[in-house]
Amino acid sequence: MRAHIPITSSDVVSSNLSVVARCVALRSRILASVLLFLFRRDANGTRERADDNPLYGVLHDIANANQSTFEFRELMLRCLDLSGYFYARVERNARGGVTSLRPFFPEDVEVELLASGRLCYCIYNGRTSGTFAAGGCLAYRRRRSVRQAQSRADGGGRSHAIRRFRQRARAAAA
Repeated sequence: MRAHIPITSSDVVSSNLSVVARCVALRSRILASVLLFLFRRDANGTRERADDNPLYGVLHDIANANQSTFEFRELMLRCLDLSGYFYARVERNARGGVTSLRPFFPEDVEVELLASGRLCYCIYNGRTSGTFAAGGCLAYRRRRSVRQAQSRADGGGRSHAIRRFRQRARAAAA
């Protein structure tokens, strides 16, 4: 006679989380290892390589002093897979050239729409906080399905909960 071992829902969730984490890690490593080239469309609509794009050097050669482009793109893909968003601060030299990209985790970033219609990125990561205009931040968003977009429109979603938590924390600190 076989013994019946009940599987609780937390066991199923735990095993699914490890499977998801492994799949995301594998996918991000594979895609990050593929060579990256930037392209643009010319007046005729044909694609041509854009090696002179200001972001080309940091995306193709080295992202910042602490990360290779592989590590940067791997982190970017993981964030996009797990949360649907990725943000990086664009650092420039005195002439305005892009020198590096500093990544931020999506849960540390809050996007605000200014009265002028421009976007502003507020970053709170525990150690530092900062506000960057749209030109100083590289932002990617994964396309959502209709169901995900409806959930966000109904007030659900991660950013709403984070915003409420931050408001409560600020009120408690005051």
